[in-house]
Amino acid sequence: MEVQLKELIERIKSEGIKSAEEQAEQIIGAAEKKASEIILKATENAKEIADRAENAAANSERAGIEALKQAGRDLILNVQARIIDLFKAIVIREIGSALSENVLAEIIITVIKNWTDKGIDALQLLISSQQGKKLEDYLMSKLAADFKKGVEILPLPGSAAGFRISEKNGSAYYDFTDRGIAELLIEYLNPRIAGYISEAVSEKQ
Repeated sequence: MEVQLKELIERIKSEGIKSAEEQAEQIIGAAEKKASEIILKATENAKEIADRAENAAANSERAGIEALKQAGRDLILNVQARIIDLFKAIVIREIGSALSENVLAEIIITVIKNWTDKGIDALQLLISSQQGKKLEDYLMSKLAADFKKGVEILPLPGSAAGFRISEKNGSAYYDFTDRGIAELLIEYLNPRIAGYISEAVSEKQ
């Protein structure tokens, strides 16, 4: 009886140890699996964060480059506009100097004669105030017949030199003011000036 009891105790101990070892192995296996899953998830998250950071850096770099390019384009356009404005001021000044009273008088007489010869007598001649005072008597003597038919002289505010002539009904006019002639020249020359600036910028790059 005592022998059987000892065998039973030994068997219980043996089976208990084996069961405990099996449970321990299951627990360790589950823990290792969970740890692997955690490590894999952490690795994936780290890669995703790294990719986001890399993309953000690339986007930021591209945005910075585009901002620099736009700033460069704005600067070129600004300089171009200032050069054209300066050129326009020079053209207006030079045209004003070229339109002396003698030259102006001959142009006015020619234009008015061309119109009156075509039967267009109702004309308004607008001359800059300063030049108008100097030319009025001379023009009245040279165009006396035309003035009797309906040509009249009026002051032209806002113009330093030149004149504008139009039909009284406003259907047609010629602008020979310093600004009017300058506008025609600038309209023609602006693309060429812009082209010169673009060429100069391209050569520097």
